[in-house]
Amino acid sequence: MSDPFSQQYIAADDVQAASLLKYVRALYLNKRLPEWLYKILLKLAPSTWFPHSQDYILDAEIDNRRIRLLHSTSDTIGREAWFFGYYDRLVLEFLRTLIQRLNSTKIGQSVFYDIGANIGNHTVFLADLFDCVYCFEPNPKALEILKTNVGSLDQVQIFPIGLSNEDAELGFATGSATNLGNAHIVTAEDMNEPRAKISARNGDQLIGEEDLLPPMLMKIDVEGHEPEVIAGLETTIERHTPVIVMEILARALGKVSPIAELLSARGYRVFKMSGLGRVQQLMRFQNELVLSPFNFDEPCDNAIAIAPAHWETVQDLCERCGAGRTA
Repeated sequence: MSDPFSQQYIAADDVQAASLLKYVRALYLNKRLPEWLYKILLKLAPSTWFPHSQDYILDAEIDNRRIRLLHSTSDTIGREAWFFGYYDRLVLEFLRTLIQRLNSTKIGQSVFYDIGANIGNHTVFLADLFDCVYCFEPNPKALEILKTNVGSLDQVQIFPIGLSNEDAELGFATGSATNLGNAHIVTAEDMNEPRAKISARNGDQLIGEEDLLPPMLMKIDVEGHEPEVIAGLETTIERHTPVIVMEILARALGKVSPIAELLSARGYRVFKMSGLGRVQQLMRFQNELVLSPFNFDEPCDNAIAIAPAHWETVQDLCERCGAGRTA
């Protein structure tokens, strides 16, 4: 197989940025500054501190495995990955440990559905733990980068479509110039947003037609369309009770009741995944993941739902992160 990174890209260390940013990045990567201080600087840093848009290759080592990801400094995810060495590492490290636990007791193949795969950050980080990964990504801007990032992963299959509760052509905002990850399905209330058209499929129907393997893990990050995606996957969730990682944005809060009812009926425990509080972070170099009961009436960047069939296997892991009761 040809190297998907055969095109010449610069390395993360060669990214041009303001001297202060490069200096503090070096201090963090050498464990000289605590993470909370670094995050403050990242929020304060204007985009002009990067002189121009730069495509770069992020090299990282995860569990003795070399991974590479194509990023851009014009994108929010790309800038954070450059700063911290990887994007959303706190959640992903927890998921790696959780999946390793589940794999130790699994029967059959382990399968990951990355729904709203974007450029493949989660897929690349987790792919070696799965026999098969299905990426669903309708955004043409993200899709080309995704193909490069997963090009060397034989177990990954890409579906250039969105998932929803119906088969339809839907309006789609392809994301801002500085945040590819905010691409989303456009509703009737979003008439002023620039839009394209994407194909969306009912998840259960697609799984049946394509004879897809049942999921162990689903990550659903579709910028407010999560309720429709889960409604379209209701049969799959009922039959196979996968672990579900999802985002609930403020724009989706009026539609989440069916999610809560479905997960509650199946006995899922739902938790918010977040970092330590600011005062607690002052005493640590790196932030730590905390699980707390999830409230479906509030937005959440990362929530995780765990079915009864998996709870005994991962209970001690979750309790070490603060999880103790059903949401």
